[in-house]
Amino acid sequence: MPATVGTPEDRFYRRQRDSIRAPAAIAAQQQRFVINPTTGACQSILGNLQYDHAGNATGLGSVWGIADLNAGGNWVREGFKPYYLAYDSGGTTVTTGGVNINLGGKTASGYGCTMASGANLTVPIAGLYQVDYSVGVASAALSSAGVGKNNTTTILFNDPATGGSQFGIAGAGMVILAAGDYLNLTAQTWTGTVATNPGASVTFLHVCYLGSA
Repeated sequence: MPATVGTPEDRFYRRQRDSIRAPAAIAAQQQRFVINPTTGACQSILGNLQYDHAGNATGLGSVWGIADLNAGGNWVREGFKPYYLAYDSGGTTVTTGGVNINLGGKTASGYGCTMASGANLTVPIAGLYQVDYSVGVASAALSSAGVGKNNTTTILFNDPATGGSQFGIAGAGMVILAAGDYLNLTAQTWTGTVATNPGASVTFLHVCYLGSA
């Protein structure tokens, strides 16, 4: 009976060497892994199949692939973080009753975050998100600014003690969101109306996925 030659590591590297001789075999056997933050399990992606968090083999599909974002909306491949950098590109009139800032401009976005009608920034998966915002105005009349969720709940809010005499208000925080939640940048004056100063570094809303919650 012939003896086994080499350590397990030697045999592994020989197999890797042999596979280089067959490019088609490489394409069929490429394997990647993702971590499912819901269970902590390592998900295996082999060839054009992926095993989801329930242990089911699934096709990759879509532009950024189910390998990057689970269709059920509860995990994302490391390095593929949904994000959106939106800003007020044309100016918004802020009133005492409060308004949603028109976020018609976009610096960058990726992996499923979308913007509808310049107001509703929608996240594709559940988890913990970093949210940064700023509102700048043309004259010292701003009272407060913040971020609302689904037009029903205020999740971040800044109301300075000297409200009503602000040229700009900014804030940031980490928030837990569900798949399909959308965010709005809001602001209001103490009295009268005032126009925002548009621009990517002045009046903006930035959202980035951090991980599971």
